[in-house]
Amino acid sequence: MLLAAFGVGTGCGRSGGDPHVPAAAGLRQQAGESPSASFRPPPDGLLRREQIERYIRVLESAARASRPAEAAGAGQGPASALVDEDPLVAPDLAAARRLGFPEEEYLWIRERVLEAEASAMNAKLNADVLAMLEKTLSDLRSRRATAADSGSRQLVDEQIAGFEAERARVRTEAAEPEPAQVKGNLRVVEPYRTRIGALQAEIDHSLSALRPQRKGTPASRQGEAH
Repeated sequence: MLLAAFGVGTGCGRSGGDPHVPAAAGLRQQAGESPSASFRPPPDGLLRREQIERYIRVLESAARASRPAEAAGAGQGPASALVDEDPLVAPDLAAARRLGFPEEEYLWIRERVLEAEASAMNAKLNADVLAMLEKTLSDLRSRRATAADSGSRQLVDEQIAGFEAERARVRTEAAEPEPAQVKGNLRVVEPYRTRIGALQAEIDHSLSALRPQRKGTPASRQGEAH
């Protein structure tokens, strides 16, 4: 449910031959490069703390690049380094390249972080929904106890049955076990989630504000035409 809402496709961006190898690695192998030259994920599929810390440094670099700086010319509005970057390259990936972070490794780490974040948010969503359903059922049972007649009680009973069925469905979904790899990576990512979320939100906000100014976008070309 949540993975679809956030656009997190755990299979996207990977090579067809090995589900643990990012797509960039597969492309290099097809081009004839030695497989040993490409990043190979660890056999257990687990993130390391130093990888998360390096990932955060990339996000910090991307966030700094996205912050407006006073333009040199008088009368010009604030500018950002992102204005001159390729709009088809995500700011974090551009930052990883600037910092010399191997692209295959960075993309693999990013996928694992997104998987862990989606897992945590999905668990919270299920917990919030169950709490809401319990409160609703409690209110309905109280209403049934004071119903004026049998017809009113029947109507409340039907509503209770519907909410109980929904509660059972959510409980079943919440009880589905996460893969051990995702649970392990969530334990590694958990202490950093707040920082990662804040940096990503800053990048997304700046990117949204700068989109009309970035070179190569339809909005920027329209402005140049005038």
